[in-house]
Amino acid sequence: MFVREKKITKNGKVYDSYYQVVEGKRVEGKVVQTLVGYLGKFDSKAEAVEYAIDAGYPVGHNTEKVLGPQQQRLTEALVGTRTASACYKRVLASGLFTEDQAQKAGKLFASVKRLRGDFGEEEAETLAAGFVQTYC
Repeated sequence: MFVREKKITKNGKVYDSYYQVVEGKRVEGKVVQTLVGYLGKFDSKAEAVEYAIDAGYPVGHNTEKVLGPQQQRLTEALVGTRTASACYKRVLASGLFTEDQAQKAGKLFASVKRLRGDFGEEEAETLAAGFVQTYC
């Protein structure tokens, strides 16, 4: 796993950046990055890496070996989530949360995804999944 900087752009202008923890795996000869966690805004990448380590993310390690089975299942459940309904269903199906918690996760996903007008569809989905993973 490693910390990745994401730049927020709109209409070709770079406004700000934030950091994510991602894991890269080779699939059919290409590296595919999977979001593991949303870290937020920091003044430097070094600060983001330090925060990620303090938060328990195994930066520089394979998630399957270091993350607990619950965190790994939640991460897998949120990969590719595009709608609040799918978020609710996936979080509930992971078996880690009650139905009430899964409904709250779906609402949180929907709230954050409303940012798509500012950030674009794909980035809004990534942010929303990151928020659900971090705050649920």
